[in-house]
Amino acid sequence: PLESPYKEGEGPAGDRLRVGRKAEVQGLARTFMTSWTKRCLGQSLEPCVRCMGAENVSLAVKGLARCLKDMSDRKGALRLFVCYPEMLQETLQESGDTVTM
Repeated sequence: PLESPYKEGEGPAGDRLRVGRKAEVQGLARTFMTSWTKRCLGQSLEPCVRCMGAENVSLAVKGLARCLKDMSDRKGALRLFVCYPEMLQETLQESGDTVTM
């Protein structure tokens, strides 16, 4: 059962997914679908996909496209989603460096 439409700021934080160079498109699609399913069931807010560099952005877009294709094959089992780009600065926990994502 799907929860009511999204209301900003309500619910636990969504997944923060980072796409790395070694990621595989099919694995990304499964991860995105799992995160989006949690959102549709009301278990979290929308997931956030993060990546740096043209190669990683390309992988993320391909993974999201594959996820949408898999969702459409299921004939409406999940709501579709919208992606939009956003740049932000974040401090990496591993090194303490500030990077633009």
